Amino acid sequence: MYLNEVEQRCIKVLAECFSQQPDHGHWSREKIIELVGIDDDQYIPLMKTMESAGVISPHSASGAYALKVSVKADAVQMHREIEANHAKERTQDVVKSVQDAIRQNPWTAWPILGFLALTTVVTFVSQLLTVLEKTGFIGK
Repeated sequence: MYLNEVEQRCIKVLAECFSQQPDHGHWSREKIIELVGIDDDQYIPLMKTMESAGVISPHSASGAYALKVSVKADAVQMHREIEANHAKERTQDVVKSVQDAIRQNPWTAWPILGFLALTTVVTFVSQLLTVLEKTGFIGK
């Protein structure tokens, strides 16, 4: 499910609310608007999105939608998934920046490739000597 920046911020706020009151405390419309930092006209569409994501249970009265909401534990799980995706994106950005730097200056790739080749050769020789010692072909 794709969530925009406001929806992701709302998930974070809802997860924090759940952590404060895991017994499914009710959060008022005004408090959610204040914590998420949205306008009054953004509240209902945002809460409908949160309801469809399964992170809240809205409590309506007198024809007014979601005057209070109960936060579900799924909000915490969804927040963790969002944070994990952000961490993964940051890691990919580092790899991409190194790749771009190497493409811009190919001479920087040669020392890296040389180091990798040297490491491979040294590892192979070390393992070969260990096997020859254990089989008795060479002495200790």
